Amino acid sequence: MTASAWKIRWAPRWLALVLFVLTCNPLLAARQFGTSDGLLQDSADSIVRDDLGFHWLAAESGLIRFDGRHFVAPPAAIAAALKGDAISALASDGDVLWVGMRNTGLKRIDLRRETVQSLLPAPGGLPETTIRAIVVDDRHDIWLGTDGAGVVRVQWDAVAPVYTRFMPGAGGVPHERVWTIGLDGSTVLVGTQAGAARLVRGGKRFEAITLPAPFPLDGKANVEEIAADGHDGYWIGTWDDGLFRVSGGKVSKIPLAGGTDSQRISSLTLVHGDPVTGSDVGIARYQASCDCLHPIPLLSSREGLSQRAFVHSVVALDDGGILAGTRSNGVYHVPANASAFQRVQPLRVEPVESISDRVQAMLEDRSGFLWLGSFGAGLQRSREPLASGRIELELIPILSNPRSGAQVIWALREDSRGRIWVGSDAGLDRLDPDSGIWVHFPVRNDGHGLPGPGVRDLLELATGSFLVATSSGLAVIEPDDRARAIPFADPGPSQALAHTLNAMHRDDYGRLWLATYDGVRVLDAQYRNLQVFRASETGPGLARDLHVMADGTMLIASTGLCRLNPKLENLEAVTLDCYGPESGIPQDGIQAIETGADGAIWLSTMHGLRRLPPGQTQAQSFHSSDGLIADEFGLRASHAGRSGRLYFGTTYGLQMFDPRQTSAPRGRLRPLVSEVRVAGIALRAADNPSGAELDAAPPYARQLSLPPGLRQFHIGFSLLGANRPGQRVEFRIEGIQDWLPAAENGIGNFISLPAGTFQVQVRANEDDVRRSGEQLALIVDVQPYWWERRSVQIAGVCLILLVGWQLYRNHIRSLRDRERWLSSEVSARTREIEQQKSELAVANQQLYELSIRDSLTGIFNRRHLLEETRRIMRQGNHHDLCIALIDLDHFKAINDRFGHIAGDEVLRYFAAWLRAQAGPGDVVGRYGGEEFVCLLYDRDITQAKRWGDDLLKRVRESEIAGPNCEIRVTASIGLVAIDSSAELPLEVWIARADAALYRAKESGRDCVLIG
Repeated sequence: MTASAWKIRWAPRWLALVLFVLTCNPLLAARQFGTSDGLLQDSADSIVRDDLGFHWLAAESGLIRFDGRHFVAPPAAIAAALKGDAISALASDGDVLWVGMRNTGLKRIDLRRETVQSLLPAPGGLPETTIRAIVVDDRHDIWLGTDGAGVVRVQWDAVAPVYTRFMPGAGGVPHERVWTIGLDGSTVLVGTQAGAARLVRGGKRFEAITLPAPFPLDGKANVEEIAADGHDGYWIGTWDDGLFRVSGGKVSKIPLAGGTDSQRISSLTLVHGDPVTGSDVGIARYQASCDCLHPIPLLSSREGLSQRAFVHSVVALDDGGILAGTRSNGVYHVPANASAFQRVQPLRVEPVESISDRVQAMLEDRSGFLWLGSFGAGLQRSREPLASGRIELELIPILSNPRSGAQVIWALREDSRGRIWVGSDAGLDRLDPDSGIWVHFPVRNDGHGLPGPGVRDLLELATGSFLVATSSGLAVIEPDDRARAIPFADPGPSQALAHTLNAMHRDDYGRLWLATYDGVRVLDAQYRNLQVFRASETGPGLARDLHVMADGTMLIASTGLCRLNPKLENLEAVTLDCYGPESGIPQDGIQAIETGADGAIWLSTMHGLRRLPPGQTQAQSFHSSDGLIADEFGLRASHAGRSGRLYFGTTYGLQMFDPRQTSAPRGRLRPLVSEVRVAGIALRAADNPSGAELDAAPPYARQLSLPPGLRQFHIGFSLLGANRPGQRVEFRIEGIQDWLPAAENGIGNFISLPAGTFQVQVRANEDDVRRSGEQLALIVDVQPYWWERRSVQIAGVCLILLVGWQLYRNHIRSLRDRERWLSSEVSARTREIEQQKSELAVANQQLYELSIRDSLTGIFNRRHLLEETRRIMRQGNHHDLCIALIDLDHFKAINDRFGHIAGDEVLRYFAAWLRAQAGPGDVVGRYGGEEFVCLLYDRDITQAKRWGDDLLKRVRESEIAGPNCEIRVTASIGLVAIDSSAELPLEVWIARADAALYRAKESGRDCVLIG
């Protein structure tokens, strides 16, 4: 069956065809402003830009200012000065506007001071005719093109301006009706009803510009617009013959793509060096690729009738866009990419027309045909290849799948044999275009089919098999068309998330990477789990798309954008590099990823497109205000065509563009002060209530002075270049407050400021992510109260210092007297205290001696004896130590015979002998009753034995005088040498000495025995 044969096998309900001609329709992106938006009337005859970046629009009924989003009427003083005059031309010279009138002269508006000066028609001055064009040269001379009075130069002087008129003949102007004036450095160019002319600075008359064919009428055609290209060439727009380029003495006609040779050029401006024209059918941009003008019709509906807008003036915007003023259809803002971003709207079918605009899948096949898969409108294809420039879509019935779910298509793929695979909510179908045969792969629960509907991705393997990723799992289709499910996720609470697949990729090691609702899962060649990259601080959560770049880097679309290297054999070495809002990516993440022919990465989101230039991580944003048909893109709804085009599916159709023909947004948001209010009154340059002073009218003001008592004010901010809802202003006072967002109406409030000079800083933010640089908005000088003035504060400080000095002197004198008295008192008290301290020390020493001495004998008592002995034993110091335990023989008999008084006397005498016998370092004490202990320091056992024998000899040979008697006593000694290396307690050594003492007594007493 041929391709033409299967096309006609349609059910009756598919017989409707809709023709969609693919054009750069700016109505899908251009925004139209009218009187309901603040315009004075639905026309703008002239548009100029002032020094700050505001655009001023003039119509016959007056003047209005435009900041990119809002129209603001001029101040009352300016509006009153223009009332009753019909404006015909505008020009800007910094913060001065020159306004040309119809037959009533010229007005000079000082925007800083909000003053208006009028130059009225007069003999020898301005002619009484309509001023059609105004330019201001680098010397601030004003050149006027008039309707019937040639060219007039005005050398401005507030007291006596100088006028010079150039007419046909002596002035060299080709015709007295001059439509346009341009500048080429120091050369003035004019376009008239009979050709163009130029005047070099210093010249006395204009010289006609010779324009050979193909310029019409021997170079004398009606020239309505002229602009220098900056390279010794000109662009010339004619009344009804179109646009011409003059370069190197040659003239070339610039055709209108798809149009006729004739076209009225009613306005002309250069955007980045290339002309943009306004005409009676809209605007047109020059494209170097075809050396032609590409039309952008501006359609409008008036009184129920669709008509084309007559563009009377065009002006270039910073971002490459266009502001176009029309004769009766208001003002259009045409974004820079209006002709680059193109829309394909799928056919609508009943009964799902409301959702059939949503495109989820697309494919540019090898023959150049475009395939679309929509939500509800099924499969569609272009009748002709894209190269034809026209797209006529036709519905393609999926003959193998009559289920309603087949009209909800998720994926389209072309395999190596040219067959088309269609994944839908009713399974998977395949079409062989050559034979027209469809094959259906159903959803089955027994493992011999697809595990679920919603086919999201297909991957052709080298073996001829196909991997199929669905919303319920993974399947493989063998070359013989047998399908089977592949289980891979472990059972558990996350199994359903792991089986919800969005995309897949097979790497060089045969591993399969799956983008799932549970992160990125990696399977080996046998489809066994290897690793899962789950949600974390650095990894993806819900993985929506996988994209592998030319260098092998894998990009993961998630809540942010992550990069990894799938070429690493060891998965443990794979690291994720992720970034999100800080790089301009919305917080709700990325829907799909594609790499464009421009080398950039394109990301679709729920808030427009993002472009990452090569090697950069800061995304450029594109929104519907930049030419997109919608800001909401579908999940993994993207495709990179063989032709270099990129395709992204949206809720309102297919977005198609060649990234090489798009221009990145160049404009920079610029916040400006548009209003200052103090005490509820808006300040003007000449009207400063309550003593507040503003150095100029907003937004040209740079300094605000507040009198004492006024510590709060309000600032209204304008944001130049803003055309998106997410673009706002933040402000702060440096050093006092942190950044705060301005209110929805652009108002910032400042309250309770201290006295001083402060800087109000502003910056712009977009989607709470991308910010412009900080810039100074206003310097605020808050005047102090009288008591806050420096002179008053200095005088007060001096007075306080003087009084304080006198009080200080009196106080010092009193302190000195008191010091002398206190000194004498302290001396007396000190002597008493010293005396008390001395007596206390003696008493303490006596108490201490009583606490360590035996009250009878005066030697150490048992407690202190043992403490000192232990201390000496701990010190060691490698000295010999011996312990002698001494007991008086038959002491009880002495008490019984002579009495206890005599016994006490014997104990005192013996203690005296013992103390006399002790050497340096020895410790002598009463151990108890008639027992005494002596620690012999630095004596070995032999020396200790000798010491003991000498002591016993002395005792033996001495007599003690008792009451009415002479008493002789003897003693026995148990002696032991202390071995410090044994580290035994003192009690052990005393016990050994006691044992030796016991043996001495049994041996007959009055002897020394060693233990």
